[in-house]
Amino acid sequence: MCHQHHAAAAAKKGRARAQWRGLLVALALLSLAALHPTPLQAAPEPPGTDRGIDQPGDGSDWDQPTGTTPDAVLAVPPQPSPTAEAPATAHEAKAAVAALRKGLRAKADTDQAAALAAAGDVNDESIVKEIGKALRKERAAEVRRVAYDTLRRYLHVPYRERAVDALLDALDREVDRERSRIAKADPGVRIDPRTGDDDTYSPEGQAVYEATARAGRAMATLLTGLLEAGWSPDARKDVDMSPLLQCPDDVVVVSALKLIAVGKDERALPEVLELFRQYPEPARYETGGVVDRGGTNATAKAAWMVRFGHPDKRRARPHVHAALRAAVLAVLGRDVHTPDRLESLIRARD
Repeated sequence: MCHQHHAAAAAKKGRARAQWRGLLVALALLSLAALHPTPLQAAPEPPGTDRGIDQPGDGSDWDQPTGTTPDAVLAVPPQPSPTAEAPATAHEAKAAVAALRKGLRAKADTDQAAALAAAGDVNDESIVKEIGKALRKERAAEVRRVAYDTLRRYLHVPYRERAVDALLDALDREVDRERSRIAKADPGVRIDPRTGDDDTYSPEGQAVYEATARAGRAMATLLTGLLEAGWSPDARKDVDMSPLLQCPDDVVVVSALKLIAVGKDERALPEVLELFRQYPEPARYETGGVVDRGGTNATAKAAWMVRFGHPDKRRARPHVHAALRAAVLAVLGRDVHTPDRLESLIRARD
């Protein structure tokens, strides 16, 4: 499977999707205008902003949660949000907790998400505690996204540490989900059994693609919250971000790289190296030479699909390239320009 084959296929799909580009530009502008939602004000995801299956994945369509773009995550430090509203009364807090618990028992994901968003209007520590408990159960990706977004609205109140702790507990579970996906050789898209290639056009393929996108938006919202909180890995919570670097969502990867840089986490360097080999320059990507071809054909194919099976990875990712260079500089204290140079530095440290 060569780079030229995939480049030609990507170009063909891009021409078929050209009609969406005008809509994507408008959506990106709307997202940028809503970069930092005010705490304790509902900030639901605008309806109809999901990146459609037929829309291009060429690096220009930054449809991300709560208005966050790779540019913002990489270049703009999180800004403090305005002071939260006055604390709720005991009666208001008790009623809000009861309503939240009832909503979270609903069968429909939309009802659970609505209950979480509504609870964020109440300034009380009991709400944060209840959301943290709710996230310990397996929830749909969209429900998790709204929960993380609601917790972000409590990052500038006296009990902010409880909100940060809830986000950190959720981070462990999100990393475990990604680690499990990688272990199962799941590329995040349906694989056509006839051709062995990715399928994002059949109804089944669209469903898998959209599920992966929802999971990415949830993780991006969580990581954005941790960056806004100014959290950095420490002895209290030390999370290996490496599995998140294989996510097709640019905001997830850029945010994870930024946290790796803050924590100067050398454990992530081997995965950062693989990412560097995939995206060696801002406007270029590579598929050859990334996967170890020493195993059986099936093993090599599965490994290749994990890294490049998702179509959103088979494109230049300039924000990812810039973030990984910045992470290497922070971890090693060296501005490394090529993957080969990074590999030599890693070997010298072993």
